[in-house]
Amino acid sequence: KNWSYGIRAVESLLARRPERVVELWVQSGGEGGPRERIRQTAQEHHLSVRDVEADNLVRLLGEDANHQGVAARTIPFEYADPNALLTAPGPQCILLLDGVQDPHNFGAILRTAVGLGVSAVVIPSHRAVGVTPAVHKVSTGAADQIPIARVENLVPFMESAKEAGYWCYGTVVEDGEAFTSVSFPEKTLFV
Repeated sequence: KNWSYGIRAVESLLARRPERVVELWVQSGGEGGPRERIRQTAQEHHLSVRDVEADNLVRLLGEDANHQGVAARTIPFEYADPNALLTAPGPQCILLLDGVQDPHNFGAILRTAVGLGVSAVVIPSHRAVGVTPAVHKVSTGAADQIPIARVENLVPFMESAKEAGYWCYGTVVEDGEAFTSVSFPEKTLFV
């Protein structure tokens, strides 16, 4: 359950959150390539590295996991405090996701959010995917770069955001204004 896998995801984890890594499993071979870089970075952080065969990674992660020869066992993902997000200083742009259940979609959204400079992401605790190994892999490490909070109910969080001075905007696929054509206030919440 607490595994991150794939070259980019594990490299990002080691670069940004090495304290979360308990141990690394690295497929034997790959000298001079990305797996060797990961071994070296792990040594710099005094992390345990286990050399394994590819079939060990498949048994560990499943047939569908594109592990690319690396997996990191981590401490459980720590979600941010949603109230702390609302009181953070300076301009803030929070993305509120409702009912995203596919880990690949969530990972892609996190990559895009980081690329657009979103400050934080808030997801519901129920009927939505959390930060899973697949989300971490697809996000290529974006899950380590942005605070992610979980809330029981989105509506009270939105009400708290409004009370904290946030302007709430709904996003649509068609018939809306282009994101780049709008000047948003310093405290913005996108749903």
